[in-house]
Amino acid sequence: MSTAPDAQTLLQRVLVLERQQGFQDRAAVGGISAFARLQIGRSGAVGAEGLAEAADSLQGYEAADRSAREAAVAAALHILLRRGHVSAPAPEAEPHAPHAQPIPRPGTPIQADASGESANPSPPPVPRPSRPKLSIVHNPQDLDTPVSSLKGMRKATADALYKVGVHVVRELLYYFPRAHYDYTDTRSISRLRVGTKTTLVGTIRDVRNNYTRGKIVITTATVEDDTGVVAVRWFNQPYLTQQLPVGARIAITGEPDVNNGRVTFVPRDYELIKDLELTHAARLVPVYPLTKGLYQRSLRQLIHRVVDEYAGVLDDFLPDDLRTRHGLEGLQESIGHFHFPTDLDLKFEAQRRLAFDELLLIQLGLLIRKARWRQPEIDVALATDPATFDRFRSSLPFSLTGAQARVIGEVADDLSSSLPMSRLLQGDVGSGKTVVAAAALLQAVQAGKQGVLMAPTEILAEQHFSTLRGLLEPFDVKCELLIGSMAKAVKRQTRARISDGSAQVVIGTHALIQDEVEVSNLGLAI
Repeated sequence: MSTAPDAQTLLQRVLVLERQQGFQDRAAVGGISAFARLQIGRSGAVGAEGLAEAADSLQGYEAADRSAREAAVAAALHILLRRGHVSAPAPEAEPHAPHAQPIPRPGTPIQADASGESANPSPPPVPRPSRPKLSIVHNPQDLDTPVSSLKGMRKATADALYKVGVHVVRELLYYFPRAHYDYTDTRSISRLRVGTKTTLVGTIRDVRNNYTRGKIVITTATVEDDTGVVAVRWFNQPYLTQQLPVGARIAITGEPDVNNGRVTFVPRDYELIKDLELTHAARLVPVYPLTKGLYQRSLRQLIHRVVDEYAGVLDDFLPDDLRTRHGLEGLQESIGHFHFPTDLDLKFEAQRRLAFDELLLIQLGLLIRKARWRQPEIDVALATDPATFDRFRSSLPFSLTGAQARVIGEVADDLSSSLPMSRLLQGDVGSGKTVVAAAALLQAVQAGKQGVLMAPTEILAEQHFSTLRGLLEPFDVKCELLIGSMAKAVKRQTRARISDGSAQVVIGTHALIQDEVEVSNLGLAI
């Protein structure tokens, strides 16, 4: 059986993973700095000094910016390599180079001659052809790379992503999961409880397919750990015998069940354990919206790879002081943490930051639209005549209340401005909203414009038509009614009067906004 890696090797692996993920401080639970200090206690006497020096170089990593994090990781790896604790990181290693001298493993003695020099000095470097580095470095322009150009992307998958609005890498980063399965409850086989969702980690000892009379294929994998053995069963997935190698370590999430008196494990998701970080099990697992041609496991793997490679080059548009004031994490971190959080707290903080961004952008968009719309325009002002208002007030069969008079004055001021008016008038039934509308329509007509009032129902439109015609009759305002139930000939004649401007005030339903209706000189819409 393979032994667990020592503390020095484990720290080196975590640092390499951190570099691959863009220095986001998410390669280890609790952060890189805390993980490095933890390894000092695990190392024992041998190697503790080198680990302590590496941990010192990582002090304050969580608060550092990206460039400082890069320098800290490089310094820590250099310390570990210089002290001969671990093998060189994969991206810089040249295992097949001619005459390359391997770095000694921990505990391997180095023979020296009497002078103190190494008995096996490294040979002088031999010129070698340049080789591409294993690490991938992206820049912000790569965020606009079409998803169809990603390595290993199938055309069917790219076409399915196009259908859901994902065309480039940036849009894939923002293709967020609709939920997360909580698979963080990991138990040994002996502690499995029927009906309780959990994740077990073990070694595959046997995989076989059985065929029932109904031509159902049952794939059974025997998984064991230090506490016991359990059978894991999949239905109609015979290809799994090729994907689950005997002897491999596996994390499986699902529920224990009882079948013929024996405990079996019903899997929901699984992942072969190759790296320090799992994608499909033993964590909060993202669940993405799907369409025809998209599949949860492959999409999850794709987004995990894209987040690792590209999230680090996202430009955070929020200033540092604003993030600090509101306690928001960085954009790069929030993208990664919302897709693949290690715990609920990280997910909440990421969700909070992304929600802040969404609301902020909506507000900015509305303010920009309002600012553009509120630009002064020629021929938008509708002049008001105090004498006409006095005549209108005297013609009413009732006296205006203080609120009615005040609002009529405010609306008149808005209409006489060179800025377009956008006003919501709110009041209870019978509070006088219609008389305010009548005063505004009269002001529009006297300024040489037409006014339109749209009601939600034909009954209400007819009521408004009757009321407004009575209120505006003393001023010789020509009112027209346009509703859907009118005869075609009548509607045609009414539309003609609206088009030539002889209909000064038009009251109707949604028939007013049909293509056939042309208001020649609209000044006010209610």
